[in-house]
Amino acid sequence: MQPQNRARSSARLERQAHNLCLEERPVGRGFKSLRAHHTFNFFRIHSFYVKHENFNEVIKGMVGGKVKALVVGGAGFVGYRLVKRLLAEGHSVRVLDVKPGRLKRLPSSNLKLVLGSMTERQVVQRVMKGVDVVYHMALIGGFSIRNLKLFNANLQGTSNLLRAAKSQKVKQFIFTSSTAVYGKRRYLPVDEEHPCNPEEESGWRLYPLMKFSTEKLCRLFYFTFKLPVTIFRLTYVFCRKSVYDVPWTGWMIEKARNNETIEVFEGEGFASVHVDEVVEAIMLATLDEKAIGQVFNVVNPDTFATYYEIAQYIVKKSCSKSHIRIVKPSEMVNSVPVSSEKIKRTLGWKPWVTKAEAAS
Repeated sequence: MQPQNRARSSARLERQAHNLCLEERPVGRGFKSLRAHHTFNFFRIHSFYVKHENFNEVIKGMVGGKVKALVVGGAGFVGYRLVKRLLAEGHSVRVLDVKPGRLKRLPSSNLKLVLGSMTERQVVQRVMKGVDVVYHMALIGGFSIRNLKLFNANLQGTSNLLRAAKSQKVKQFIFTSSTAVYGKRRYLPVDEEHPCNPEEESGWRLYPLMKFSTEKLCRLFYFTFKLPVTIFRLTYVFCRKSVYDVPWTGWMIEKARNNETIEVFEGEGFASVHVDEVVEAIMLATLDEKAIGQVFNVVNPDTFATYYEIAQYIVKKSCSKSHIRIVKPSEMVNSVPVSSEKIKRTLGWKPWVTKAEAAS
């Protein structure tokens, strides 16, 4: 292919990729639905454009050097801890977020906060200039199939970030996804090769589907435009509170309050990881060639909590007289955590929080 034709082809592909997050069509009972199948077909058809010859020249690693980082969503839960870590190690940090949050309590000459949204293309282009690494941790929340505006806003914002990162030739683009993209478990433990069926678990809440669609958009830019992309699938992230104080056990609390029997499936529970362990994983992956083009589960197997343990915790904490009944499940349950063997093997990541520490 001649250089001029290759340039025109690349520009055409970028326009198509950008339009993927805007295209809608009426389906079913009048709902709007993103044409995700177009994204996936496009992803497969053009995967042959990938070449890695320049990675050895670009990826130098963080040892002995400082990076210019852009943290999108840096005022959020994980983003804030990442910003603190980057600053502590002497890196230059730029944050794009709609609110300053706790960042205003971080006085540092190496920190620049830009108030704005990733959906504002001109703002994104301006904040991306001179950046080495992009950490995409932003989330425009409130997902419902009844209203796809916020769903589309997340994809539009990600498209803006990816296009600007491509234009500025950033060295790495890191996106934090979720293990919710796997949907119902086909086998255990769930590794990165497990099929992703987020629609099975989304229901009216489109969070898993949004995360998976965003993953695909990121990987499209990796395969088509050679943008160095790394994706992390996080499980439940905790910090100061006990890992047992999860937000979805309200029904247990209600039963304990009324001294009613609490039924739980034998062995069923959920995986978790401490926020500082997540930050450590991200830092290890930063400008490491082994992380480019990879998807990693981030989970600490030692802090896996069963719902029986949580029920015990709630009953004791509330001084309830509730009886806990263990029921044998009729199908596969999450009796073991999501696998983190790949990130341990590839990047040398080692979670350190114990079960006792997580439960305290």
